[in-house]
Amino acid sequence: MSTLKDYLESFPIEGRAREKVRIADTCGVTPGAVTHWANGTRAVPAKRCRDLEQATDGRVTRYEQRPDVFGNSIASVGHQTPAGAAA
Repeated sequence: MSTLKDYLESFPIEGRAREKVRIADTCGVTPGAVTHWANGTRAVPAKRCRDLEQATDGRVTRYEQRPDVFGNSIASVGHQTPAGAAA
């Protein structure tokens, strides 16, 4: 797993723009939105996280992008301790 920024930086510089366009097309957003997500200037909307995960073949996960919505990992789903409860 990696951040979106790390994922994009894994491409040669000339391929990054093409990859941003491909991700944007998959997610139904503009390449500029993908740039904002990668730079951290805007959070990935929760409704786009699964599309982003699919577009990156699982290398950027919804759990990494929005732990506030999806938890910290696949293992945490369904196993969260309620607030105030002993762990």
